[in-house]
Amino acid sequence: MKILAIPDVHGSHHWKKAKASIKKYDKIIFLGDYFDCWENKWPDQMDNFLNIVNFKKANPDKVELCIGNHDHQYLVDAPCSGHQSVHEIDIKHAVIDALDVLNVVYKHGDWLFSHAGFSREWMKEQKIADPLDANEILKNQPHRLNWAGPDPFGDNPDEGPLWIRPNSLLTYFVNGYNQCVGHTEIKNPVTTQTDDDSQTIAFIDTPEHSIFFEVET
Repeated sequence: MKILAIPDVHGSHHWKKAKASIKKYDKIIFLGDYFDCWENKWPDQMDNFLNIVNFKKANPDKVELCIGNHDHQYLVDAPCSGHQSVHEIDIKHAVIDALDVLNVVYKHGDWLFSHAGFSREWMKEQKIADPLDANEILKNQPHRLNWAGPDPFGDNPDEGPLWIRPNSLLTYFVNGYNQCVGHTEIKNPVTTQTDDDSQTIAFIDTPEHSIFFEVET
């Protein structure tokens, strides 16, 4: 299967390149963070989010949408950096309306695609055995996906899949899966091995949010 992963959108128009080349891929997966950006102002953020949701609904078997911390914050009224108080009601309603097509994680074979990544410590704390259980948590108990702390950057072993940072993920990764994540901006996408060399993790978010990542499974 040929998969195209799209990192944090943050209101940009770059995702439309994938829309134009949809026939090239078996799956197109968005890794979340559709809102909050300093470069792309209102109404571009909302317009792009609604267009992405419609893109998913028009291609239900080919497009997957993950949620990011910058989207989830409006759902649970827990502001994080970049929070747009002037638009928070509109964003909250848009995210709620899209919950039927938003998930925390998409799993294909031994690959997990999510916003920030899955830690075995978080799964142990949440008493879940399958990463896909996080999708039900989003629908029914979204507060369980809140930032855990104490590190303000999210670099904690038991941080959740919307917040965990690369250092902790590479050490406390969930066993048995390769992962593809966004969330943390790096100069160029990089594929690296976990601390024990057992799994691969691809970190693909860049400051321009314009570089996509192909996975051939």
